[in-house]
Amino acid sequence: MMRTKNQLLNLFINFWNNMFSAKNTENSFFSIDSYEVHPIEDFVDDYVVFDLETTGLSEFSNEIIEIGALKYKNNKLISKFNLLVKPKQRIPGQITEITGIKNEDVKNADDISIVLPKFLAFIEDYPLIAHNSNFDMKFILINLYRQHIKCISNNTCDTLALARKYIPGLQNYKLETLKKHLKIDTISHRAASDCEVTNAVYQYCKNIKNKYFKFYKNKKGK
Repeated sequence: MMRTKNQLLNLFINFWNNMFSAKNTENSFFSIDSYEVHPIEDFVDDYVVFDLETTGLSEFSNEIIEIGALKYKNNKLISKFNLLVKPKQRIPGQITEITGIKNEDVKNADDISIVLPKFLAFIEDYPLIAHNSNFDMKFILINLYRQHIKCISNNTCDTLALARKYIPGLQNYKLETLKKHLKIDTISHRAASDCEVTNAVYQYCKNIKNKYFKFYKNKKGK
């Protein structure tokens, strides 16, 4: 019987939640190409936007150095989360150039074993929204595994996919490109400001869909 990617990933997560204390090597046990287990099927009004800054692109060999999140209730900002994370290895120079985060900035920060539970307490069971959410979720998932924490089951939404659908014609759909397109004046590649841009993209796409739905409904009713 053929299984979809979501079904296979659900099988993996069920196994993990039953056996997460077992001692297995990361590369043989943990292999996730994307996080699409509980995708949001429609726009929601209560959600958490989050963003990570990391020391590189690999969830296995690189580390989280900042977690930012914004919590919304009825589309209104109600709470903020922003913490630096002290990595085990030094932050590469090229990452400091991109993010502005220096080794001295994280010298007195808590490590991921302290910050991650705080992040989980902040997000509760709210749907999670991120730009290129597969990247961020892979880092979250591997760190949950490393800390022997059960996998989360929050619904997720990727604003990268939404922007490609509702904002056609851009040269690319990087967050910085979308920021310029929406004329948002804020810094890039810091978790808190990237969350603000991600939320703006989410709300922009949501408004486009709502306008189209109203237009279609009115046209159909004539």
